[in-house]
Parts: sequence; C-alpha cells; structure tokens
Amino acid sequence: MRYTILFFLFFSFITRGQDFDQRFAQIENQIESLSSRSVPQLMDTATFSVSQTPLSSFIRTIGKVHKLNVLVDPKLNEIPVTYNFESVLVKDLILFISKEYKVDIRVRGNILAFNLFKEPPVPAEPYREKKLSISYNPSDSTVSFDVERDSLKLFVKQLTAVSGINVVADQSVRGQLVTGYIQRLPLDTALNKLSVTNDLYLEKQGEVYVFYKSENIDRIPEGGQLKANNRRSNVSRRNAVGNQVRNRPPSLNVRFKDDSTFLINAENIEIEQLISELSFQSKDNFLLTSKIDGSLSLFLNGVTFEQALSAILSSTEHDYSISDGVYIIGQSDSRSFAEAEFLKLNFRPSENIMKDIPQNLIQDVEIKEIKELNGLVLSGSKQRIRLLKSFITQIDKPVANIMIEVIVIELKKGFNLQTGIQAFLADSTVQTGGKVFPGVDMTISSNSINSVLEKFANNGFINLGRVTPRFYMTLKALEDNNNIDIRSTPKLSTLNGHEAKLTIGESVYYVEQTQNITGGVNPITTTSQRFNQVEANLNININPVVSANDHVTLAVTAEFSNFIPPEVQNAPPGNATRMFDSQIRVKNEEMIVLGGLEEVSKSKSSSGTPLLSRIPILKWLFSTRSQQNSESRLLVFIRPTIVN
Repeated sequence: MRYTILFFLFFSFITRGQDFDQRFAQIENQIESLSSRSVPQLMDTATFSVSQTPLSSFIRTIGKVHKLNVLVDPKLNEIPVTYNFESVLVKDLILFISKEYKVDIRVRGNILAFNLFKEPPVPAEPYREKKLSISYNPSDSTVSFDVERDSLKLFVKQLTAVSGINVVADQSVRGQLVTGYIQRLPLDTALNKLSVTNDLYLEKQGEVYVFYKSENIDRIPEGGQLKANNRRSNVSRRNAVGNQVRNRPPSLNVRFKDDSTFLINAENIEIEQLISELSFQSKDNFLLTSKIDGSLSLFLNGVTFEQALSAILSSTEHDYSISDGVYIIGQSDSRSFAEAEFLKLNFRPSENIMKDIPQNLIQDVEIKEIKELNGLVLSGSKQRIRLLKSFITQIDKPVANIMIEVIVIELKKGFNLQTGIQAFLADSTVQTGGKVFPGVDMTISSNSINSVLEKFANNGFINLGRVTPRFYMTLKALEDNNNIDIRSTPKLSTLNGHEAKLTIGESVYYVEQTQNITGGVNPITTTSQRFNQVEANLNININPVVSANDHVTLAVTAEFSNFIPPEVQNAPPGNATRMFDSQIRVKNEEMIVLGGLEEVSKSKSSSGTPLLSRIPILKWLFSTRSQQNSESRLLVFIRPTIVN
C-alpha cells in the first residue's frame, strides 16, 4: 500500500507538470501568431529594471508602455519580481513571465488576459470496497459469515448480492458496526442472532429483512403494559414473538437515481408528505384537489414517479390524471377521473376471459364485450381500470395447442373345430348334398344309405337291412381359423385445458313388425314395419393440461363398442362395450400405453351314444365333437405433442 501511494503521488506530479507544459506550448503559438498578425507591438524591444515589484504591476507597465491591451488577475499582486531586462522583445518577455511564474495567458481578439495557472485537481485514490467473508448455500438456505466491526450497510449489501435475498438496513443504523461469526445456519436464525448480539431489531416485511435501531421500537411486554426493561432481553423477546403489531416512529428514505427511478423506504409516513417528497426530488408537478388522510409503509425500488403514485393511491379512494404534464390528484369517484377504454385481447377469446376475473376487480367497472374485435370496453374510474387492465394483461397469454395422436389396435384370433356323425328322422324325404372340400359338411339321404347297405349285403358282408325313407345322416369335419387386426390412428387437436372429442362408428338397422287387428264382422289385419338403428362407436374424450416443464396431464375417457350376434333368432344385434377412464402424466412427444384388455375363451363340447361315444375309433361314428378357442386384445397408445 505504501508503494502504491508513492507511485500515485509521483504520477500525479508528473501529470500536472505535463499539463502546464502543454498549455505553455499553446500560449507560445498564440503569442507568435499575434506578433505576426494583429499585435505587432509584441515585436518591440523593451528595457526594464524592477526590484520587489508586484508581478501584476510589472505586467500593466509593459502593456502601458507598449500600448498592449492587458487584463491582470489580482492574485498576481502576491508575486514580487526583481529583474533587469535590456533590449528584449516584448513577446519573449511575456513568454518568460508565463513560463517562470506559471501564468496562463488567454487571448480574446487583441486582448491578453493574465491569470495564475490553476493546477488540475489531484484525482482521488479509487475506493476499494472491503470484501466480507459471506457464503450462502441455496440448496438448504443456510448462510455463513465472519464479520468483525464491519459496516452494517456493507454487510447487508454483500449478503443480498451473495444470497439473492433482499436484506436492508434502516437509515438510522446504516453506519453501525457489527460483529458476528456464524457457520451454516438458516438465514432467519443467523440474522436473528446477529441482531441480538449487536443490539439491533430485525423484522421481515414480505420477502425483505429489515434491520432497525433497537431503541426506536416500542417494547410490548406481557400483559400489554408499556414497561422499560433490559434492552437485550427485550430484543430477544421481540425476535421470538414473531409478527406482533409494533408502532414505529415515522421514517422516510427516498433516493432519486440517475435512471429517473426511485428507491423508497417509508414507515408510517403520511401519504401527502410522501407524495410531496417524491415530487420534489423528481421535479414532477402535482395538484391535490382533495385532502388525503392516512399514512402508509412501503418499500419500492426501480419505480418511476407515476408507478409510485399509482401504488400509493391504490390503497386510498383517490385517483390521478395527467394534464399538460401536471398530475391532478383527487377523489376517484369524481367525473374528471372517469373514462372508457377499449382493451383488445391478443390471445384469449373475449367471451371466455370474463369468468377468470375476480369479482373484487370488476366492482365499479362496467365491462362490455365486443366479439367482432375480440376485446372489452372498460368504463369506470381510471384507477379501477388500470388495476383491471393489469390483471387482464397478465392472463392474456398464448394458450398452447396440443395435437394428440391416438393409436387403437384391436387383435382378434379364433379357432373352431367340428367333427362327428349325426342321424335324424325328417317329416319328408331329404336329398343328399353339402360341402366336400375344403372341409366336410354333408347331409346323406336314406336312398344313399340304403345303396351302401345293399352293396355290403351283395358282397357277402352282413345284411343290415334298409332304413326308412325319412331317415338321413349328417357328416361334419370342419376347422375354421380367423385373424382380425383392426388399427385406427385418429389425431385430435385442442387448446390447453379444453376437451377434445372424437366419435367413429357404424350403424345397422333391424326391422320391427307390428300387427294391428281391427275387430268387427270381418276383422282386418294390418302389418307395419319400422327400421330401428343400433350403433357401435369408438368414442374418445381427452382433456390435456400443459405444465411449465412441458409435461402434459391427460384426462382420457374411451369407449369401444362392437356388434355381436343376437342370442335370439330375429332379434337385433347385440352390443359389446369396453371402456377406459384414466388420468396420466406424460412428457411432450412421449408415447405411452393407456390400457389394454385381453379376453381369452376356450370351450369343448361333445354329444353321442352312451358307452359307444367313449370307445376309441368307434366314438367318431357314434358322437359329435366341437372345440372353440377365441382371443381378443385391445391396446390404446397416446402421444401428445405441444404445438407452439
């Protein structure tokens, strides 16, 4: 530090010398120019002999003798000179005086002004703010610091910068020195400990911690009676009590910054006094038409005069208007403060935004919707309209569009096996016929059976006789397989928070006949037909909600219906329904399986002649068998995409 100061002084000395040398070079050029142009007297020769003569008198004598217009600084009277000059040029004599005594010469036309040269001010050593030992851990909101008789103003400034949490000191304690050593304590606890040990009072106002002078706080002991106690015990009790109501003396700290904004810290200040102080510092004119009663406490930073005035009057029944640069303040119910304003919405539809506005904001304000312009006409006091406009602007934000891709896959597999021989007696003769390939499904008449029996008898085999003409048999050997793959990929688009609906389906019609009989001698029977509709639909309802981290919460309801064969002949087709009702959270453009339904059915049946239907080989002649297997799967995939 010692060497730094010496270097700084040496550099300042050199700089000052260089400043006069540069100025003297300019003076020399000016005198040379004058001597060759407008003031030829400077080229005269002069002879002077002086002893202990004031320099100002010597210069005036030179001007008088050689007819020069001179102005002399009275400060030059304090400089005595003793010289003997023989046959020297006047300009050289003047330059000698300037160089020897550091006299500045200013030229105005043909007038020479002599002034003592003013040394430029020595630049002050730059201020270096002390770096305090303060650390803050945002993960657990703990703070550590080590201060030893350091300024409270410097401590709160650096703590705010390190932690990002506003900590301020009242004007009465900014110069106080504080001492404390804290390691990894919560911020509330650490600041309370510091205030107790340094005889301060700490209060949290919203998100701001404020240090006050201890003796400025009214003590409120148990029982509510004012009582003077030991200062430190009072401070400890106040910090433990929490948010009790305390009356502090009025205090006001207002600073008007270079960017034309205010830093305001007011406590229990009368409203009119606060407005006057703000107006005085910002040079904004105001006119008060009615008295404003009451006081308030506030802390504002980075606000203009108009913003501060709007915040101050928001808690009163007063409002303001601006006329020719003057803020006119008066009762808000006055006609001079009533206005109508059109507010155009940029993103939200005007017909839906009304339900989102709180009732306390629309009191005393008339709102009319104009759908064609997607805007609102607001009528009422300016203050109410400003508050309402501010809120509507906050909620008039772009609403995300969401495209939802739904993939529905339905798989059906079936297997059916029928084998066996059956014998029947009919009312009439049955003809032989049926399917032979692929698979066998034949009806064999009595004639065909008798023909086979006759061939057995003619070839020497056993004679089984003949069957009655109404006798016939069926022979079945069938196997059916079916695979069905149904895939549907509908895409839905909707706004955030709005439900999207999709319906895809088919309809079938069945006939319903009605017979009406009209009585009488000759009854008349009339038959009417009506076609009734049966639907099988795919219904999907999805309501998406987008979170701030691009996650999408989906409320999904899906219904799938299919036709099934009727259980009763000539009855309308049946309807099988499957439903999903789910709520799930997914990332943007992430595909998930919403749900699946799998159904497996297996059945075996047989009928035949007792005992014979169980004997191997013979059972194929004396029984019929049926086997059915079916499998059905339904899968639903969903992928939401946020479209900005």
